[in-house]
Formats: sequence, C-alpha cells, structure tokens
Amino acid sequence: MALAVGVAGLPVIGNVVSGLFPVVDPDFNVGDWIVWEDGEGIVETIRLRVTHVRTPSPSVVVTDLGDDAVALQTTLWIADPSHGAVVNIRSAYAGRAKARLRAEGFTVSPSAEHDLPGRLTVDGDAGGPGGTG
Repeated sequence: MALAVGVAGLPVIGNVVSGLFPVVDPDFNVGDWIVWEDGEGIVETIRLRVTHVRTPSPSVVVTDLGDDAVALQTTLWIADPSHGAVVNIRSAYAGRAKARLRAEGFTVSPSAEHDLPGRLTVDGDAGGPGGTG
C-alpha cells in the first residue's frame, strides 16, 4: 500500500519541485523577457504553481455595435513603453487605421470635441498678471 501511495504521489512531488525552480531561481525574475519554443513575452508574476507571461499578441475587439456605428478597441504591443513612445505610436496607429478604413469606403467619425471652460494661470508668465515682464 505504501508503494502505491508513493508511486501515485510522484507526479505531485514532481510538480511541486518544478514549480519551486522559477520561484527561487535568481536568473528568472518578474520583468524578464523570455523566449520558448512557441512564443515569447515578459514575465508578469511568478508563483508556486503558475507564472504569468504577457505575450505580444495584438487584438481588436468590438466594444459597441450600434445601428449605424461600430466601436473597436485595439490592444497592441509596444517594445519601449516610455511615455513619449506610447503617445507617438498610438497617434501613428490611429492615423493609419483611419486612413485604411477610409480607403476601404468606411466613414470615420471625428474625435469628440469638448469645451473646457475656465481660466489657466501660469506662474512667472511675463505677459500675464503677476508676471515679471
């Protein structure tokens, strides 16, 4: 009976031991870029039984399907996610997507415009109240 329990427990013990390696391995950390046979990605979390890896797979999802409009949400991978890069890439992507849709005969609505009433004061503005000029 002890032999049967021991043999049956081998896969469980193997899983626990193999789950410990990523947790305790100093060369495998959150934020690392990893590559394996079927893909690549960045390590998001490391736990005993699971490691989460964000992979660079873009997607487009329909978020609203109205009578005369379709709203889309796009997810894309940016290799250098610094603020400036994100702003420039998102702007370029939106421009190319709109141009492609228009080329295919779709009408693309302009971005929503909003009026922001109020007053803006900048300290040290030479031409404004309280300025030095």
